Formats: sequence, C-alpha cells, structure tokens
Amino acid sequence: MAANAAGLQPDFGVIATSLNAAAVSVNTAATHLGRCANVPAIAGTQAILDAIQRMETNMTGMETRLVARIDGVETQLSARIDGLSARIDRLERRMVVAESPLEPLHSVLTGNPIPGFPAQLADIDHLTGAQADAVLSELGTTVQGGVREKRKRIRAFCGVRPAV
Repeated sequence: MAANAAGLQPDFGVIATSLNAAAVSVNTAATHLGRCANVPAIAGTQAILDAIQRMETNMTGMETRLVARIDGVETQLSARIDGLSARIDRLERRMVVAESPLEPLHSVLTGNPIPGFPAQLADIDHLTGAQADAVLSELGTTVQGGVREKRKRIRAFCGVRPAV
C-alpha cells in the first residue's frame, strides 16, 4: 500500500534511453539540415541575391552618371540663356558705338564668364585668331574660318548687328 500511496514512480532507465534516442534524432536532423545548402533551389537563392546586389550597384552608377550629365546640361543651358539675355539687351539698345561696354558672355562648358572676353565692342576687332578661337570654343560654336569671320561671329553672339 505504501507504493500506491506514493503514486507511480519514474523509470530512469526509460528516461535515459528516450533522451539518448532524442539526442541521436536531433543530431541526425542537424546533419540533414546542414545539407540543405546543396539543394539547387536554396543555392540559387544566394545567386539571386548576388545578382540583385550587382543590379543595385549598376543602377547607383547609372544614377551618378545621369546626375552628372544633367548638371552639365544645366550649365550649358544657363550659359546659353545668359548669352541670349546679353544679346537681347544689346539689340534693344538704340545706339551702339565702338566704346560700348560688353558684358562677358558665359561659357557653355563651365557656366562662368569667358576669360579674356572683350571689354568693349572695339576690342573684338583686336582679337587674334587664337583669342577668337578661345572665345568661340567657350561659346560652343565652330572655330572655322578666318579671323574676320570669327570676329563677326563673336559680334553676332554679343547681339551686335553688322553695320549696313
């Protein structure tokens, strides 16, 4: 009766055997889970992630190049707008004389005022071929022709009409 009063007693041998079997099962499961990396679908997942990373890197590079090109176009447009504004201002003036001051036009390459730009209308007539080439290059136009033709082109960019 004393054994019944205490209730059923555990069998430590059964517990040990069950725990050993569980440990072997967990070990076997771990071994087989480790082999999952050999399954093509799982191995392919890493390749997909790598490809996505390469695409992201390529797109970042394209964005950087696109922003640089847009900045370049903005610089060119700004310089051309400044040049057109200066031409319009000169066209609106009623009297243009040789001593008329010139506002330096802006380079389509840098957006900055063109270095060595003639200070007065008469200074255009004193430009050398090399100086005229430098100004025309900054304006983004051809440097073909003789010095006289180049000076005429610079005057046109300044908005000065040829004498009649």
